Amino acid sequence: MTGYDASLLIHLRLDTMTGGRVADNSSHARHGTVGGNPAVVADDHFGSSLRFDGNDAVRVSDVRPRATGANPAHTITGWVLADAYPARRAWLLNLGQANAGAHHWLLHPNGGLQLGVWGGTQHTPTLPRGVWTHVAVVYDGSALACYLDGEPVAASRAGTFRFATYSLALAEPKLAELGYTGRLAGLRIYDRALTAAEVGEVMDDDRAAMAVFRRTHPLAFSLHDGDTQPVLAIVDDATGGRMSLEVTNTASQDVVLAAGGAHLELSFRPGILATTGQPLIVETPAGWSAAVGKDRITLTGPAGTSIAADQTLHFGLVNIGGDGRGGTRGTRVQLRYLNLGYVGETAPLTGRSVQHLSLVNRRGQQDIPLEADFASFHTVLTESAGTTGSLGSDVKLRITNVSDSPIPLTPSGQEAPSTLVLAFEEGSLDLAALSVTAEGADWSVVKPTEEGQTPTWEVTSPTRIALGAGESVLLTLNRVIGRHPSGPTRLLIHYRNFPGYWDGHLALTVEKTALLVRDVTPATGGVDTRVGIGTADPLAKLHVVGGAIMPAEGITARAGILFLKSPRGTTDEGAWIRYRAIPTGSSTLQIGTGAGAKDHLLLMPSGNVGVGVDTPAAALHVVGPGNVSTSTSALMVGPAKSAHLGLGHVGGYGWIQGGGSRPLVLNPHGGTVRIGETDIDPAAPAPSDRLYVNGSATVLGLTVGTMSTPFANIQAGGTPVTLNASPTPPGIPHPAGFEVVTVEFPMAFLTVPVVVATVELASSGERAVYSCTVQSARRESMTVHVLRVDKRIEQVNVQARINWIAWTRS
Repeated sequence: MTGYDASLLIHLRLDTMTGGRVADNSSHARHGTVGGNPAVVADDHFGSSLRFDGNDAVRVSDVRPRATGANPAHTITGWVLADAYPARRAWLLNLGQANAGAHHWLLHPNGGLQLGVWGGTQHTPTLPRGVWTHVAVVYDGSALACYLDGEPVAASRAGTFRFATYSLALAEPKLAELGYTGRLAGLRIYDRALTAAEVGEVMDDDRAAMAVFRRTHPLAFSLHDGDTQPVLAIVDDATGGRMSLEVTNTASQDVVLAAGGAHLELSFRPGILATTGQPLIVETPAGWSAAVGKDRITLTGPAGTSIAADQTLHFGLVNIGGDGRGGTRGTRVQLRYLNLGYVGETAPLTGRSVQHLSLVNRRGQQDIPLEADFASFHTVLTESAGTTGSLGSDVKLRITNVSDSPIPLTPSGQEAPSTLVLAFEEGSLDLAALSVTAEGADWSVVKPTEEGQTPTWEVTSPTRIALGAGESVLLTLNRVIGRHPSGPTRLLIHYRNFPGYWDGHLALTVEKTALLVRDVTPATGGVDTRVGIGTADPLAKLHVVGGAIMPAEGITARAGILFLKSPRGTTDEGAWIRYRAIPTGSSTLQIGTGAGAKDHLLLMPSGNVGVGVDTPAAALHVVGPGNVSTSTSALMVGPAKSAHLGLGHVGGYGWIQGGGSRPLVLNPHGGTVRIGETDIDPAAPAPSDRLYVNGSATVLGLTVGTMSTPFANIQAGGTPVTLNASPTPPGIPHPAGFEVVTVEFPMAFLTVPVVVATVELASSGERAVYSCTVQSARRESMTVHVLRVDKRIEQVNVQARINWIAWTRS
């Protein structure tokens, strides 16, 4: 054993199948379950290998590495032979969940491979057609490397896996795409990154092991009835019962029978073959002889002759039957060969092969009066990527005695109990999620776990000795989830060990689909037919789960979402949602109504509406794209190339403007334009002013009334002062009650303005008359003289306000 074998998680040689299973040759016994019917074919390179036809698969429930976490180091190696490239993308391998972050291998129609992280880092070499190619993908926890036939295909690439599970699927179709068609062999998975040298050692080890197995196990066999089924009949008398034994040399070389005598030995387990009736007779090819023992048949061939490569020997077994004391059951039969060898070699071959064999009851009447039907819907949802983890559908099954007489039963506590066995076609359903329950205490259900066999459910009764006339067994199949592709699959109900009747089966069809139609009875009564996509329990006329609705693009009635007519009964298009290209090279999403001016488009949110913002903070919240300038509006009212209203935002302020080189008009429509008021009493008298500014304002380029010459600049304001708070200026012989005030303009004028000023007492309790004179004006400020004129006595600290307006004409 080489050093790297300690980290081997699974090793599927894929060179043989036994009982619907492929063996794991690592120490973990993670055997693979076969879906569909892959063929074991002779192969010059490996002796034999598995060929998949696009509907087959091999599945392993868990290939978990020793390291924890979602991104462990690992290596996957295997041999691939594509006889032809697929018509569409095909799935070779998937490790992990059927979703992003898993490890997948895909093959394209041009021979290109996708190897690596689902939805992430991948290598894309080309797979040669018609020859065996060794593929290895190595991941060290941070970088992904790829080798074809031991040679690196490109430099390592950084990547990250996100494993949620560690299930393994080979050749299984996913995402409504194809399963792999071709041959696979020697698949290995390690829980560490192998070096390039170790990848080469794996290749050499595969070649050697496959060659050894092929050479030491050259003979395969099939034991079957007249319908080519591996079935041994339990009969009242074995006289006349017949089976065929076919032995085939699957090696690439001829096998020679030793001169001292060579033979094949077909062995049965004790208690399998019936001992009543005529003695068992073996029909042999020319030169062969047979000896029949209690539980074995020895076949001896002519010494020195050979079995050519791919040659098949045919034997007939007459008067063979099964012992009925153990009832219907399964068993294994073995073919062992002694004293065989290859032409020109002295080493003997001493190998063996094993086959599963079913014993079925053929006693009594052939036709049993049982019928099976569904007591509920039998269309089930097909699981897709978007609906993984679906609860599935519950299907009710009814098995009824349709005769006028009871059907005898053997209770489960006795030998060979009467049993109903439920089985589905392999690979058609998610059998891991499915369970079966029986109605009533008279029936019990168990799920047998015979290794390598397709899961089945056995229904027996611990107490019943008969199924009465017209009586039914009611079963519920819980969580029925279909696998791709959609279409019909069969439910087989095998009946075994019913006294007086042959074993047999009933068949029903279950339809797998991505779309379900259900007749639902609402609480209000009546019947409502509903369609579910991705859900088995539609809550509306059309209920979609796990995917998008993708209507066609365009402007015609065949595109988008269309309400055919107005609710008022007119024949116009009622309303639509459409996505289409426009002549400017852009695309538009249209939401419209088409039945006249009485149709309206309303937004009725319980919260806010946002345009360009995820969390709208107002009833309508609009955020423009990027840096919105004063030439690009966040909100535009009117045509873009003529007069319109634009609102926007940039940097530290928002703006409103007229567009299309046209003016912005504030039209109060009989009321007042108000600025600076936040709380207006609707019952209060409205100001008579057309423009009412509550607070200071700076206005540039104002036209007042009907004056023909506009003011170039006009400013107004109010300055609070305390009169007589300072003494009369020195050298000026003014009486008491005189004040000099300097007023700074909010903005400097370009030229010296014309100024008018008045004085206003701040308190209504004060009694005085003042004269206010503008002594001088400058562009930045003005000087105002205030003089009390009604008295000449001193009055200190009178609170007042100087109101002023200043303007320039040019």
